[in-house]
Amino acid sequence: MYRQKNTKTPWAIALCATLLTWVSTVSAQQTNGSVGLIQPLDDSTASLASSPTIFIDYFNMSRFWLFRVAVGFTVLWILIGGVMFMTSGNNQSRRSAAISRIIWSVVGLLILLFSGVILRTLNSLFFIR
Repeated sequence: MYRQKNTKTPWAIALCATLLTWVSTVSAQQTNGSVGLIQPLDDSTASLASSPTIFIDYFNMSRFWLFRVAVGFTVLWILIGGVMFMTSGNNQSRRSAAISRIIWSVVGLLILLFSGVILRTLNSLFFIR
């Protein structure tokens, strides 16, 4: 059997190597002060001086968005459990799995709701301001 030689592969490798050599290098330099976030969740800037708090500030700004996403997942999980329950028929194992899925999704949402209260209570008990 005659095997055709692939002539496109060496050209593709040469083209990729040429393009990679033309990539410009980025020079990183330290910046002091504040930098506007590229896609801020609020009208705010992040300070570079206190780097550990940047993540905390960004998380605090995104907390409400994350909560809405979690509520959406809970509703979706309840709907999936409801469909499982309706299609279970007389199969008791599928029915109990569907009920368990619904119950644990509601429990997870309640834990999410009360996590802020629990953390604030523990923080005020163990740390004095």
